Amino acid sequence: MSFQRRLIYLCLGSLTTLALAKRGKDDYEEALDDYRDAREDAREDAREAQQLESRVQLAHGILGCLAFALFFPMGAVLIRVFPRRITVWLHAAWQIFTWCIALAVMAMGIWMANGNKYMESYHARIGLVVVCGLALQPLTGLLHHLGFKRTGGRTLVSYAHIWWGIPLITLGTINGGFGLQLAGSSRTYMIVYGVFAALIWLGWMGISFLSQCLKRSHKSPAQGARKISNDETPVMRDARSEEPHTGQKQYA
Repeated sequence: MSFQRRLIYLCLGSLTTLALAKRGKDDYEEALDDYRDAREDAREDAREAQQLESRVQLAHGILGCLAFALFFPMGAVLIRVFPRRITVWLHAAWQIFTWCIALAVMAMGIWMANGNKYMESYHARIGLVVVCGLALQPLTGLLHHLGFKRTGGRTLVSYAHIWWGIPLITLGTINGGFGLQLAGSSRTYMIVYGVFAALIWLGWMGISFLSQCLKRSHKSPAQGARKISNDETPVMRDARSEEPHTGQKQYA
C-alpha cells in the first residue's frame, strides 16, 4: 500500500474517531439533562404530595374536632332544649350530617395512614371503632321515636340509643387529643382543645341532666292528679273529660 493511501486512511480514521467522540459527548450531555429534568420533576411531585398531605391532615384535624367536640353535642342538646315534633327530625338530620363529616374524617385518616404505621396507633383504632359504632345511631334513633309515639315513654331501645351514643361521642372527643399528640401539635393547641372540649361536654351533660329533672317534675303532678281522679265521682270525671287538653306533648 502506498504511503499516500495509508495517509488518507489514517486521516479518515481520525475524523471518524473525532466524530464518534463528539457524538458520545452530546449523548452524555443529553442524558445528563434528562436526568436533571427527571430529578426536578420528582422533587416537584414530592413537594406537591407533601402539600396535599398537609392540607388533608389539617382538614382531618379541624373537621374531626368540630364533629365530636361541638356538632354531636349540639345535636344532642337541641332535642333537650326544644322538645317539639320538628326538632326530632332536625336532631336526626343534624346528627346524620355530622356522622357523614366523621366518615369523611375517617376516610382522610385512612388515606394518610396508607403506607406507614399510623393505623397501628391508638388514635386510628379508636377513630375506626367510634365512627363505625355511631353507624347504629340512626336505626336506634328511629326505633326510639316510633316506640315513644306508641307508648308515650322511653323503651329499652331508647336507653340503648342514649347510652350507646354518649360514650362513643365522648371517646371521639378524647380521641381528638390523641390526634393532636400524634400530629406533634404544640402544647398550647392541645390545652386549648382540651379546655374547649371539656366545657362543651360539661354543658351537654348539665343541660341533659336539668332537662331530665324538669321532665320528671312535670310528670309528678300529672301522676298525682291521675291518682286522685280514681276517687272522684263519675259525674266529675265526665265533666273533666269534656275540658280541652292544653298540656304540652313531649317528644323525647
